[in-house]
Amino acid sequence: MNLPNPIECSGYFWHPSDHKTRLPGILRISKSGYCELQLIKLFEQAPLQLGAPTLGAPIHSDYSFDHNRIVGIIKFDKSSQPVTLLNCFYSTYDLSAPLGISTSIIVTNTALIGVMYEHDKAISLSEYRFSFSGLDEWLQSFDSKITRESVEGREIPGALIQYVPPEVKSYRLSNGMRVEINFDLSIPMRVGSAESKIVQKSFISIKSDTLLPLDAFFSMTWKLQTFACLCIDASVVFDSSVGYSTDFVLDFGESQTSEKPIHIYYKSALRTETEGVVSPYDMLITFRDMESQFENAINCWIDQYEECESIFDLYAYTRWGTRTPSNEDAFLSFSQSLESLHRVKFPNSTIPDEEYENLVGSMLNVLPEDRREFFEGKLKFGNEPSFANRIRELLEPFEKLFVMKETPKRFIRRIVDTRNFYTHFTKELRSKSASGAELVYLKRNLEALLQLHLLRLIGIDSGTIEMISKENHRLRQKLIVSGSG
Repeated sequence: MNLPNPIECSGYFWHPSDHKTRLPGILRISKSGYCELQLIKLFEQAPLQLGAPTLGAPIHSDYSFDHNRIVGIIKFDKSSQPVTLLNCFYSTYDLSAPLGISTSIIVTNTALIGVMYEHDKAISLSEYRFSFSGLDEWLQSFDSKITRESVEGREIPGALIQYVPPEVKSYRLSNGMRVEINFDLSIPMRVGSAESKIVQKSFISIKSDTLLPLDAFFSMTWKLQTFACLCIDASVVFDSSVGYSTDFVLDFGESQTSEKPIHIYYKSALRTETEGVVSPYDMLITFRDMESQFENAINCWIDQYEECESIFDLYAYTRWGTRTPSNEDAFLSFSQSLESLHRVKFPNSTIPDEEYENLVGSMLNVLPEDRREFFEGKLKFGNEPSFANRIRELLEPFEKLFVMKETPKRFIRRIVDTRNFYTHFTKELRSKSASGAELVYLKRNLEALLQLHLLRLIGIDSGTIEMISKENHRLRQKLIVSGSG
């Protein structure tokens, strides 16, 4: 996450199965969503081995040092709120003898503020809502008009600002969920202020007609997050994350009810540092570019996630992970992603499998029996395309979009030699491999090739892809082959 400010809440905490042992503590949530609970426990006498999970005394329990769930009451946003902490483990524990005062730090994977779940109650939601920096720029949905008007009886012209709220955009997913793009509106006003403004804040909701486990929403949210990373070509980290459940409803009387908001915090797997607002001109593809194809595109991405999960995730972690990879590591990651993509989406045999099996069988039959096992292992993957052939097939549909003065064959050869050198570090390939600025170019070339295939994979038509390759500044730079600019 990328919160505007860190959060610190004091309160009392206990294990859901032990309501009697309630410990004072402080819940701290960093700007990146890292959640940590500090507890203090006073022992009246030397602690004994206990036969139940004991909060605040991990080494004096027969149970593990982890707590699946911790609950409590905290002071949050000027009011008392219940809280549920999930997947907790001790990072530090100290017992100061002889006073028997123990202090412990517990790291929690997820904090749910606004609800308290007992130890055996399933955590389920009906809606998960989030927003992130760059969403408004990607949607480009702010519609306002400024009209200059002369105020009657005055020479100074006035201005009329007209704002039209965007309509909610709703899309049905193939798994039965819905994705909605919605908008909050605020008009901050201060007495005596010399300015007036309208603030529109976009957010995305994942909705289900039935209650689904929290993990199901987390899984879907990650898929949408990586999809947004691809489109925006920047790290997408949530600045707000709120869940809703029909299990927790606020009653306002006169049959007026509303699901209680559950504020959800967790540490982001992607880089939280940003370079300011990303311009729509730098984005790979904006919502306007793909609006007519959006529902199909998002469903293509989600439906193919099971088959292409390692490819999508490796790309996201390489580009926007918390650890910035070196040029060598990034080049190898993009090479691996492209090779895996070809393996999944292209024929993985050079000749028909049955023909190859017959050929291998004929070869093995003429070999001495004590050599067959050795050659059988060597020939097992002999029918798979080489890395060079895979890159050649991947490059073919987009070759005209690359700016290169050398032949595609030489370009591919340099990619293969560089990949082989940084994989095996053989001396023979050192002089043939790219390094320095040339390696940076190759890394960008491979990323561009991967991006183009991912756009095609989500159903973006060839005309739109060609338009993007010409108009998108970042992509144009990635399409320049070393020495061709």
